[in-house]
Amino acid sequence: MRALGVLLSVLLAAPAAAQVTNFSRDVATSIDLGLTWLDGRGVFANPSSAGDGAGLAALALLEKRESADQDAEPQGYANASPADQQRIGNIMGYIIARSRNEGFYAYRDGADMMALALYLRTGGPDQAGALASLNACFDRVSANQGGHGYWDYRSGGRQDSSTTQLVMAGLAGARAIYAAPGGGDAQRLARLNQMTALTAQAYGNNGRADGLHPNEKGHGYTAGAASSYQQTASGLWSQIIGGGDINNGNVQAYLRWLYNRYSYTSTGGANGGWSQSYFYYLWSSAKAYTFLEDAGLAPNAGNLSTEDLGTLPAPQAPAFNGRQTHVDPNTAPRVRHGNEGPGYYADVSEPARWYFDYAYTLMTQQDGNGQFQPPGGHSTWNQYSAQAYALLVLERSVGGGCPDADEDGLCDGDDNCPQLANPDQADRDQDGLGDACDPCPDSADPSNRDDDGDGRGDACDNCPGAVNADQADGDGDGVGDVCDNCVLDDNPEQGDEDGDGIGDACDTCNGQPLPEACDAVDNDCDGQVDEDVPQGGACMADVPGACGQGVEVCDGGRYVCMPSAVASDEICDGLDNDCDGTIDEDAAGLGERCATGEPGICAAGRSLCLDGRLACNADEEPLAEVCDGLDNDCDGTIDEGVRNACGLCGTLPSDGCDGVDDDCDGTIDEDPMCPGEQVCLYGRCNDPCANNECARNRVCVQGVCIDPCDVTECAEGTVCDNGICIDRCADVSCPEGQVCVDGGCRDDRCDQTGCREGERCGDDGVCEPDPCASLFCNEGEFCRDGVCVGSCAPISCPLDEVCRDGRCTASPCAQISCPDGQACSEGACVADPCDGITCGDGQACVGGFCDRDPCAEIECARGEACTVDEDGLAQCVADWVDPGMGGEPGMGGAPGAGGEPGAGGEPGFGGTPGFDGGISGFGGMGGEGPPVGADETGGGADTSCACDANESGHPAPVAMLLLLLAPALRRRRR
Repeated sequence: MRALGVLLSVLLAAPAAAQVTNFSRDVATSIDLGLTWLDGRGVFANPSSAGDGAGLAALALLEKRESADQDAEPQGYANASPADQQRIGNIMGYIIARSRNEGFYAYRDGADMMALALYLRTGGPDQAGALASLNACFDRVSANQGGHGYWDYRSGGRQDSSTTQLVMAGLAGARAIYAAPGGGDAQRLARLNQMTALTAQAYGNNGRADGLHPNEKGHGYTAGAASSYQQTASGLWSQIIGGGDINNGNVQAYLRWLYNRYSYTSTGGANGGWSQSYFYYLWSSAKAYTFLEDAGLAPNAGNLSTEDLGTLPAPQAPAFNGRQTHVDPNTAPRVRHGNEGPGYYADVSEPARWYFDYAYTLMTQQDGNGQFQPPGGHSTWNQYSAQAYALLVLERSVGGGCPDADEDGLCDGDDNCPQLANPDQADRDQDGLGDACDPCPDSADPSNRDDDGDGRGDACDNCPGAVNADQADGDGDGVGDVCDNCVLDDNPEQGDEDGDGIGDACDTCNGQPLPEACDAVDNDCDGQVDEDVPQGGACMADVPGACGQGVEVCDGGRYVCMPSAVASDEICDGLDNDCDGTIDEDAAGLGERCATGEPGICAAGRSLCLDGRLACNADEEPLAEVCDGLDNDCDGTIDEGVRNACGLCGTLPSDGCDGVDDDCDGTIDEDPMCPGEQVCLYGRCNDPCANNECARNRVCVQGVCIDPCDVTECAEGTVCDNGICIDRCADVSCPEGQVCVDGGCRDDRCDQTGCREGERCGDDGVCEPDPCASLFCNEGEFCRDGVCVGSCAPISCPLDEVCRDGRCTASPCAQISCPDGQACSEGACVADPCDGITCGDGQACVGGFCDRDPCAEIECARGEACTVDEDGLAQCVADWVDPGMGGEPGMGGAPGAGGEPGAGGEPGFGGTPGFDGGISGFGGMGGEGPPVGADETGGGADTSCACDANESGHPAPVAMLLLLLAPALRRRRR
């Protein structure tokens, strides 16, 4: 954690100069009142009354400013008062303890990550515990992002912005921890950057224009829903966290949407149907604007900045009802903390801007007890989260966020060159701009002007009035060649007595001979022209390929290019390296085996040179799909639309008399094919009754002689023998540690004795409730440990990817095939830890140890089989092809199990009970998003997973046949 100390010292550095105004004093008073209101309701206790909202409340206390100074830093933990440190310790202890053992919940985990990150960065004493909890939250977030880039409440199911925005806030805070130089977490940082970039792309792709400007984009609660203030603002800063800056096209589009509808007193004009999100909108937009300002990057010509918000007079604005302009600090009366009239807040340090609008309005909405009340027509989901959002706006909070556009491990607000990676922050001239982006790194010039736009600042440009990025100065006199009136003569004064544009130092025969130059003039007055002039610089001659490289020589008063380069071996780079007039022929690497990035039979190919770059050309073209375990049409799905009704390849079998629906038409034994006069009943061919009588201890039922056990129901632990229920263990005595099962003694462990319906065998050998027992999963999914995950059976992946939980993911082992006794790990074949290990019933070797077989409790769909992947997780894979038919190339080119695994459908989403016993959007936090489980258009919860209804009593004998049908009629997808 050494690097955290460095971050702490930066975060807690004192501001250069105090800047306290009447307005900043009132804001500080409002913050103290608001925190006192939370404290009086047990929010800063352990346990916290805020429940799942504790993360936001803790953040509001950590981000409290050290003073009323406008430039004061957040107090964090180390600079907090002893009383506040006690409160922080209480609520953070609650968050640290509960964060490690919870399931994924987007709102709670995102808020907790912000609080944990800022607690870590500012010297919170339980560093180890906070880091472990942060890692646990991060790992849950990482495992639950949907392939589309969004998160849902408890999964990656929907494209839900209201949950995604808080996860992104948490990731922004975590970045400052994982990117810490010398003490971060490179693996988690790489995954974090991957996730945030994917989310930024999703918001960019799913933004929608709403008619006020051709380049604007808004966003709703879910992708495609009506745009709202709160979700457009969340999309804006999520794109910044994902790497966008003020000049990014999508960042500008979202900022323009908010500019066209600028409002700080209401979200009524565009709230997407959710009037509870007012305080949530203020914080999400304030966070976005602060991120943009902290980066310190000026907008390009024609682009908007935060200074443009609220500046266009209403009559000139786009036609939008409710668009507002700034509150004027010079005319606004004092609010909440006094009765002074207009002018009380007038101060050169308090310009009209978005922050004054927001903070002034919030103070008008604060009660005398410190609670903030939403404006008329608005409400909140949860009083604690709403209070925290209002406080965070006043505190100018970024939630500990760390946008890092150049990915050099430094937050944009702390980076002296935020758009170019410079982790060393070198600044030789100490002008506040890093050397990496300073046009004059050795000349202190805070303005860094570059009037000629050649990339060299005026302070160090040897020709500031003319473009000369190369700064060529042939005579070394400090004046660039493009503006030197004697290019080859040292004449820093640039004297030109006769005013002919040729400096006195080189004016031909103007009083004395001059050195010869390549200008077709007899400069030295010796009767010869251009003799003995110096050789010029490098150049390109008019000859084929790389051989055109040459050097300039003087010819006829001007420099011409004389070839000097030689031919070399051809490579694929768009150049004629061997100078034969043909580009990239026979280049190195052509024809080698490669992965195309496409799935199915199109996955493998050979390299070719295309437009100066090596590309992979597929060996096979897409074909019409046939049932062979291959993705013939290369669309990522195997055998779609060509399997029979049973989900298998080949012709459907006839339905025989076996109690099974052999032809999968929903009816059992409809074509029994029994010999003679025999009748099919209970899955067997039986003789008809003779005068209602049967031989050999059989009984006559419905005119057919059947085994009496077909209609006899026995109690648990007994078996039917000739129609009589007997207990085979009645007279069996087993030694200590064993129990009788079906007449024999076995170890008293559930992997030996089995478990009841609705239970499974636990790791300790004791039966436990089966979390999949009453869970219904969608088509294309199966249940694993109580969670519906995607099946890999129909999925086809590119060569460098493997299927996990119905999704194709990159794997270093995807193309590795190891010999017997070895297994692939991190892209290399190593000794297989399970080689030579034999495990008992119900067990399998995972990582070199016998453990419960991951497939023991898994039920895959018909035509699918369970296998264990390299991470020890059970996966459902294709098993509908006859043995020997093979499948698509799997890892290392080995035949797949009837088809490639890959990315399947995303899991559905369901309603989630909130902390107050109802269906809420935030549980304990309340959120400023829609209720959990709501369909985001005002509807109720979607229940993609259902539960089996409890049944009572015992089935009648005639119902026994229905029990045989149950697996075919109602499959529980695990």
